[in-house]
Amino acid sequence: MHPAQYVLRRYCDRHLDPETAGQVEKHVETCQFCREFCEEYRALSQFVDQAAEEALPARAKQAAGYLYRVGYCVEPIVLSLLRQEPSALRVPLAADGTPKDELRFENLATFFSEEPEMVLRVMRDNRKQRDFLQLVSDDSSLVSRVLVEVPDLDLSIITDENGRGDFDRPYPDDASDLKWQVKMPQAEFSLLPLQYDPARVEYSEDIVLETVHKDRVAVRFEGQKDGKRISIRILELNGHPDFEPVAVAVSQGGKSLVAGASRDDTLYFEMEGTENSIDIRLFRGQ
Repeated sequence: MHPAQYVLRRYCDRHLDPETAGQVEKHVETCQFCREFCEEYRALSQFVDQAAEEALPARAKQAAGYLYRVGYCVEPIVLSLLRQEPSALRVPLAADGTPKDELRFENLATFFSEEPEMVLRVMRDNRKQRDFLQLVSDDSSLVSRVLVEVPDLDLSIITDENGRGDFDRPYPDDASDLKWQVKMPQAEFSLLPLQYDPARVEYSEDIVLETVHKDRVAVRFEGQKDGKRISIRILELNGHPDFEPVAVAVSQGGKSLVAGASRDDTLYFEMEGTENSIDIRLFRGQ
């Protein structure tokens, strides 16, 4: 009678007690079937151990992160308000040679999600007179270049690669009691730095980007005397030309744009330059 497979695996991994290991070893010596099973299992284990020691290529990491986020793109991640007194971080500064305490950062509100685990802090920088949010998670792919929304305020912020997003207006006093949600991209595209002849005052170039899921967008580069921009038009989502309206987030360096788009809409994005890549992400609507 052959030992169970889990016993053979534990034997190969040297996890059996000496008496049982001796019995299995005697059987393996006389049983070709179990001997071949152990040889194949040891070869597979060695391959897995070697693969674990090798660094994962950047493209593979990006693909893995995208596939992980796809699992959360069907429904938005709803955040709950963490009920607590607002806290502040006091930073000692010097004025006229005398140390003083100035209120630099204020924590205006904190939101959280348990599945997946993430925390969103709304902060105020009193020195720069600017409000911003910081999205935090153990998995950076869940906070980088994602969409944070407050639908009732028509507020949409795209985070940067570090999970930070700046408000374009002061944080509303009643925003904490409204619904906050995070959306993962349904489709992602990346444009490498644009190559063009700077001696040409005006130029244009058309390109179609496509994902493995048959999401397609048409991008047109336009160079003019007063600047450079791209136009974006969605052709298909999941291979279908008819689709529900989506939110489109375009990012380049520290600049971003979030706007809704339907089938026949064209969005325009004023580029900061040609040295930085441009990221385009599509998010499901309400």
